[in-house]
Amino acid sequence: MIRRAAKQAAFASGLAGALLERRGRRGDVPVVMYHGISPLTVSAEQLDAHFAFYARHFETRFFSDLDSAGKGRAPPLVLTFDDGMRSNFELAVPLLRKHGLKATFFIVSGVFDGLRYLWNHRLCYQLYALPDAQLPAACPLLPADPPGLGLLGERWQAARREVARVKTLPHAERIALCREVDARSEAAGVEFADWFDREYRLAGADQVRARPDCVEYGSHTRCHPVLTSGLDDAELADEIEGSRERLAAETGASIDTFCFPNGDHDLRVRRAVSRCYRLSCTTSQGIHRSSDDVHAIPRVAAAGRPVDMVTSLLLA
Repeated sequence: MIRRAAKQAAFASGLAGALLERRGRRGDVPVVMYHGISPLTVSAEQLDAHFAFYARHFETRFFSDLDSAGKGRAPPLVLTFDDGMRSNFELAVPLLRKHGLKATFFIVSGVFDGLRYLWNHRLCYQLYALPDAQLPAACPLLPADPPGLGLLGERWQAARREVARVKTLPHAERIALCREVDARSEAAGVEFADWFDREYRLAGADQVRARPDCVEYGSHTRCHPVLTSGLDDAELADEIEGSRERLAAETGASIDTFCFPNGDHDLRVRRAVSRCYRLSCTTSQGIHRSSDDVHAIPRVAAAGRPVDMVTSLLLA
């Protein structure tokens, strides 16, 4: 707590600005990571406070300009939002404009094929909503909750733990399980609740096509698979190269940056990404240094953290 307060004081006194300016001259740039905007991750009010802090102390640039040389009016900072959630467009974009900031949105190109939810979010809700008797044999029984708890209940948390396990399965096995759960959910008449839709709905195709001027796009694959889980060469190419081509064709934007879903990558995946993209980022925590592998750039996870904690992380 004392160390965090000292870092806040450094920003207030201007000492932090000098430190960050020296880092910027070396090519060290913080890349900040967000996902959706909601009370359970980062609320619009919290994001407004974060953005006000960034606007006072930094000059934002797009992720594609991460390695750009030249001195700006303030130390450089990159803001990134993963997945292409509807809340990014409806809540984050107005706040970016309010504070005069830029951000990079990493989009799953499946939105142009009608994808409404990422597979892991969809599966989590289906496991949560299915009657116990309808759960696949491979899935454990989940605890019962009193009505109305939703995301705050133990059943939802148990479903999330099961999805985390499913992420470790081989790709073909995961696909088979998701298809089985889809069929069971349809037979049981499972409908996605409003609270789930508000939290996890992806942006619509038209929202993505109408790219805001304060936003650039990078690719986040076609449908957010675990890239290291055994996709064959054609599947890997479709997710990595195919998503880039589709996103560029639909938006008219130049797409030369990539974000690994779940942060998962290995040598095979990085080689495939490096053939299509100039820069790629992970979910590993850290400040980008000029010596970093350009296809394994770390980021600072800011969602759910108060401004003073974000301050501490940016001076780490």
